[in-house]
Amino acid sequence: MSTKTIACVFATGLLASTSAKAIMVGQTSDFNIDGWEYGQGQLPDIVNGRMDVDVSDIGKARPVILNRSANWTGNWNGAGVSAVTLSAENTGTSRVWLRLGFSSTDNKNGAWAVTDNSNWLVLNGGESASHRFLLSNLTMLQNNAEETVESTLDSVAQFRIFSSQSLDFRGNGADAEFALDNISAVPVPAAVWLFGTALLGLVGVARRGQHEQAGDPAVATGPAGAAALAAE
Repeated sequence: MSTKTIACVFATGLLASTSAKAIMVGQTSDFNIDGWEYGQGQLPDIVNGRMDVDVSDIGKARPVILNRSANWTGNWNGAGVSAVTLSAENTGTSRVWLRLGFSSTDNKNGAWAVTDNSNWLVLNGGESASHRFLLSNLTMLQNNAEETVESTLDSVAQFRIFSSQSLDFRGNGADAEFALDNISAVPVPAAVWLFGTALLGLVGVARRGQHEQAGDPAVATGPAGAAALAAE
């Protein structure tokens, strides 16, 4: 097999592996193919490119929209996702309290990591907003002592968005109505990475200064440093 053929096979395999469905940083939901549902195969309405959530239309009492598809499950930590951003509008008259929920078992009786009260999105009737849900602001509804937020995000089997005033992943308020758009998985903000890099740089400078003050020939410069190295 020629070198060109091997390279072509390798490139094809690499493209196939990178195009496999899985949670990815930077992805934004395409509501037509992304697998959002009310449960039991009941689908929400997609109107003007956004997802309308109104459970009263299908006779349900809990305002929850969920996703079990490969696009929104898997290892969220490994993918580098730190937050979910979205645009929301309260299309009804009752207040909504939007939260995220994650389960590693896709089981309503299992353990759930849900958005705490410090990071929920509260909208009165007619209000709209863009919001960043931080995964660092999840709390565990502990039905399984071995489950933690970290272990849940390592292996997400179900991702949901719901309205609930209390920490109830099932949602509450049958008259809650809201529309969602631009649901995106986002990485740690660039500013955090820049801060971390700058901090490491300062630590390096500080250590270099300590070595120079101590006369370490490994970091000394100029003729004195060269003479010290030659003397070793």
